Amino acid sequence: MKTCLGIMPVLLGLSLLAGCATTRIQPVSAERSYNASPDAVLSALGTALVMRGFTVPHANVDLCELRAELAARPPWQVSAHCTRQAGATRLMLEGQHGHQPIAAPSLARLLDDTGARLDAP
Repeated sequence: MKTCLGIMPVLLGLSLLAGCATTRIQPVSAERSYNASPDAVLSALGTALVMRGFTVPHANVDLCELRAELAARPPWQVSAHCTRQAGATRLMLEGQHGHQPIAAPSLARLLDDTGARLDAP
């Protein structure tokens, strides 16, 4: 009987820890190609994000990446990666709102806005 009583607190502790485990939410991504240089694409994306209230703590044209944050509760985070293609730049976006992925339509609107800024004179 003593053995059973000694194991009970351990089992209770393990069951409490198991309840804290979370599953990783798969990120949602959106992609689009633009007939522009990576520098122009990241600049247009950065402007679109800043106009929405985001800050851009990291942008690197050489690595073709950008990270933006919106101080909200829960916070928003957007990351962008691009690849150079023959005469074009392919841009891929992912984002999180707290621990949830940003919905694909929201990312698509951001890609649309980026394209509109590239097409503007």
